[in-house]
Amino acid sequence: MNKDKVKGSLSQLKGEAKEQLGKLTNDPSTEIEGKLDKGKEKLL
Repeated sequence: MNKDKVKGSLSQLKGEAKEQLGKLTNDPSTEIEGKLDKGKEKLL
């Protein structure tokens, strides 16, 4: 596994955590940030 793949996986995990935190705290901006973090790695 190379560095880029690990970095991408960690970024997606971070995005998922942010998204779930946003849902839990009913904070739409945090939820959207999480979705953007997850989607950002798919573009790269």
